[in-house]
Amino acid sequence: HKAPHSQGKASQWSEVPAAAASKPPAAPRPAEHSRSGWDDRHQELSVEPGLAPLLPSDAPAWISTSLDLNAHVHRLPVGGPIAEDEAHAARDMDEALLAAVRRYIDEHIAHRRGAAASMPQVTADFIWKNLVDEPQGYVARLTTTSLPMYQKWVLVSITPEQRDIMEQWGRQALQRQRLAPLGAGTLGVLGCVGMAHLLLSFRRHPRKQSA
Repeated sequence: HKAPHSQGKASQWSEVPAAAASKPPAAPRPAEHSRSGWDDRHQELSVEPGLAPLLPSDAPAWISTSLDLNAHVHRLPVGGPIAEDEAHAARDMDEALLAAVRRYIDEHIAHRRGAAASMPQVTADFIWKNLVDEPQGYVARLTTTSLPMYQKWVLVSITPEQRDIMEQWGRQALQRQRLAPLGAGTLGVLGCVGMAHLLLSFRRHPRKQSA
């Protein structure tokens, strides 16, 4: 996170003693975690350093919009991996879509990291069919200092009704996780009871020896 610019007067800079001005700058403080518990310090590079991709001028405005949690419908622009041709850019969208929607669910629906991964209903196929506005999306031809590269973008829209369903899935997944140890213990008890019942039955009704 970048530190906010100082709003002090310009004269304050001239009041710094020469000895203090000659000191090397202090080491930067480590970035803090966001309130949601995510570590935003790690950002994967989409292209190799030095390529400096730029979106074309005809790119739709929704690509650069940020998520508005106060809106009736939550809209989330998702960009896929950068590829050397349009076909690969379109084909490799599943992983990016799934990661973006899972993170949205974890942060804004379940408020629990890893919750979406435990929801079997949230798949790439479900997202394409129910949450993506236009599957064809927009394929951007990125301007770089090297060869041209391509990136596909789609817009994910999540209605209040869909958010309610996702919240129910989150509660169900959490309940399954909590009941799993109890289920294993119950099976163990039932197994012991069944074995004891067989032993008692054998003692009460021993097999007759053949003559």
